[in-house]
Amino acid sequence: MAVSALLPWWSCNAFLALVVAAFAEEATSKAGLTGQAATQMVVAAKAQATNAFNSGGLIGTFLGVPLAKHFGRR
Repeated sequence: MAVSALLPWWSCNAFLALVVAAFAEEATSKAGLTGQAATQMVVAAKAQATNAFNSGGLIGTFLGVPLAKHFGRR
């Protein structure tokens, strides 16, 4: 049971930075940014995505028990 939750979490966590970096690099090229500004935008996008992913996991962990008690475990 735990493996079915662990594998998707791991794959999202492992490849999140790569996917976000690709999207951010595309956005920087469309915006015409180069050099230091483009690098800063990519790094900021990766940090924001990682923080959002981890914050969502923390909030989900804390809300799991109250929601299970309220709605039942089945």
